[in-house]
Amino acid sequence: MKWPRKFLIIILIIAAIVYVAHLPFVNNYMDKLSARTNVEIHANDKFMAKPSHILPGYLFNFYETLNKKNNNALKYDETLIFNYRKPISKFTIYKDKYAIAVYSIDTASKISFKKDLKEEYIASDRANGIGFAINNLGALEFYFNSKINIKPSALFLKISGEQTQLYIKTDTIAYYYSKMEDLSLEYANNGPQDIYLSDYGLPIPTEILFLNRKGSLFLFIMTVKNYKTEMNPKMLYDLVVN
Repeated sequence: MKWPRKFLIIILIIAAIVYVAHLPFVNNYMDKLSARTNVEIHANDKFMAKPSHILPGYLFNFYETLNKKNNNALKYDETLIFNYRKPISKFTIYKDKYAIAVYSIDTASKISFKKDLKEEYIASDRANGIGFAINNLGALEFYFNSKINIKPSALFLKISGEQTQLYIKTDTIAYYYSKMEDLSLEYANNGPQDIYLSDYGLPIPTEILFLNRKGSLFLFIMTVKNYKTEMNPKMLYDLVVN
């Protein structure tokens, strides 16, 4: 059945009138949506990380010393720069088999790991309010709170996983190994999480090293880039400390 030509013309005219009548409403809605989206994006800009390929000056000696000890096996990847916290630098080592993150923690006072670092071997969930996730650290998801900047006077560490062990703890060094499922670092007992690490459902070999050196507190995290890769305990410790 063919529609009469005159009838089709009338339908097209009515459709055009309806479209024109609603056009201001559609444009107004799209403008509001665009404005809201832009506000949300720009409101969050100050919390976002800005990647840099320039190594921070305070890590020069670390980088050069480790490469001399390990035949230039350490490769610098990038540093994430923030407005509200110290940078986090990322490296790979031993033919890209392992990933390392280095973070200098601003503290309110000198921290003794024997006295001021408390660990619990329990599981923890990622809390709401973690601001940004690094794409990954090796085979781990790596989250950190980019919205607060707390200078701690104590550290509270929670680790869950197989073979979790504290190998050494002095006033200036604390070293842990775990086939890890998750990790949480807080600066008050059950306080806001500053750093959170999580696996993808498979225990991931991970080393955690806290180090007081020349008045600065450093956190080193080393893990595998592929979950099938083995990593023996104390690799990170031997790399950085020995």
